[in-house]
Amino acid sequence: MRKSSQTVLYTILDTVVRLMAPVMVFTSEEIWKHMPRINDKEISVHMAKFPEINRACIDEQLAAKWEKLIEIRGEATKALEKARIEKRIGHPLSASVSISVPESIYDALTPYVEELKSLLIVSDALLFKDEKPENAFKSEEIEGLFIKVEPASGKKCERCWIHHPDVGKDAQHPAICPKCLDALKEIQA
Repeated sequence: MRKSSQTVLYTILDTVVRLMAPVMVFTSEEIWKHMPRINDKEISVHMAKFPEINRACIDEQLAAKWEKLIEIRGEATKALEKARIEKRIGHPLSASVSISVPESIYDALTPYVEELKSLLIVSDALLFKDEKPENAFKSEEIEGLFIKVEPASGKKCERCWIHHPDVGKDAQHPAICPKCLDALKEIQA
């Protein structure tokens, strides 16, 4: 497992350094010099060829899912910006969004419902099927997509800035959310 992880990390680093070499000339060269010399690696990153696409690593289904998620994120960003301009929210992390989508999109998003708030960079995200909430942003790009933006409930966590109803409930760390509290406990263990 450890060797596999090292191989993946090396491959990612090798690829990124080669791609950034034309733009970040000196930085990429410094990184290249500190990388292990494997398989007769060129002496300079500027003498190395761009990486070739490994077709075995391409997952078309995963790419299609992410394409839809990124498209919805773009529409949510528009809704958040509109709410910010209207002074209903300050920062996107002070927002809670309710997303209503048609059944076909709902089925595709359901496995990612727990990650939606992280993807959208908001404090809370709820997913609904075929609803038309009042005062919601209506997407012009995605048929049937409505996004309602409201201020998030709870206090702001001083560590991650999300708003959560449980901030202030822990006596030892009253200014942080449960997720950050778990992270701190893990660090202290």
